[in-house]
Amino acid sequence: MRMTPQEEARYALDFGVSRDDLSPDVRAVYDQLLSFRAEHPSSPLPVLPSDVYIKRTGWNLFVRIFSSTALCFLLAGIVTAMGGTFWIFLVIFWLPGIALVLVFHQTRLTTAGNVLTYQVPLLHPQSWQREEIAAFGLDQRWSVNLKPGHMTHLIMDTMVDGQVAFRAIEASLWVERDELYGWVAALQDWLMAANDQSRD
Repeated sequence: MRMTPQEEARYALDFGVSRDDLSPDVRAVYDQLLSFRAEHPSSPLPVLPSDVYIKRTGWNLFVRIFSSTALCFLLAGIVTAMGGTFWIFLVIFWLPGIALVLVFHQTRLTTAGNVLTYQVPLLHPQSWQREEIAAFGLDQRWSVNLKPGHMTHLIMDTMVDGQVAFRAIEASLWVERDELYGWVAALQDWLMAANDQSRD
C-alpha cells in the first residue's frame, strides 16, 4: 500500500532519508515536521491534518484506452485503404497511444501540510499554499444530458490568480458522481482545517 506524504515524511525523518530523494509534496511535510522537531526536540511529531491523495479513476483509464484503440483502428483502416498493411500500422499507432494513456494516468493531486501539489507526468509540478486557495469545485459543463463517456474535472478558485482547472484530474459525473463529490469534500475539509487550527 502506498504511503501518504505525511507517512513518507515521517519515515524520512526517522530513518535519515535525504530530502533531495523526496517528491515535492513530501518535502513540504518533511520541512514542516523538521521545523517542529527543531523547536520541540523532546516532543513527539504532531499529526498534521489528513493528507488528500487524488488520482485518475479506473473508469477514466477504461474510457481513454477504449477511445485510443478506436482511433488507432480508424487510422490503421485509412492507411490500409491507401495501400498500407493494416496490422503493422495498427501496432505503430496503438502501442504509443496506450503508453501515453498509462503515463498520464499517473497524474495526481495531493496535499501535504499546507501545500497542494498538482503533478502531471512530463510536466513541471505546480504547488499552492493553503492561504492562496479560496474554494474547490467541479467543472459543470457536462451537467446536462450526461452520458457515461462525459468527463468533468476539478477546479480551484484562488485568492489572486482566479480559477485553476485541473483538467487531468477528471471522472465521469454519470458513473462516478460519488467519487467526484468525495474529492471536493476532502479538499474542502483540508482547506477548512486551517481555520480550525487557528481557533485552537
